Amino acid sequence: MIAHHLGNVLATISDNRLANPDGSYSADVLTANDYYAFGSEMPDRKLWDGVTIKPNEVTGRALDLVIPKGATKAQEGVIKSMTEYGKSQGVNVNVKVF
Repeated sequence: MIAHHLGNVLATISDNRLANPDGSYSADVLTANDYYAFGSEMPDRKLWDGVTIKPNEVTGRALDLVIPKGATKAQEGVIKSMTEYGKSQGVNVNVKVF
């Protein structure tokens, strides 16, 4: 599940990998929703079961990672390694502490 700071679910993604002929994999997106600012759902902007996002349809990748204050050293290490890996894969990672 991918959600934003208001708690709205933006997408749910299956743990299934969909193989592509070139050897890469696509995400199996189960649902996707789009929202206006302040959390109102956009009408007719939903994707449901069976939708596949192909690699050539993705023009940019970003991840907003929201973490609570007071993380342990072990948690900080995991967050740091995830952030570095994401950046090495071309993902713009934004870490926010609340």
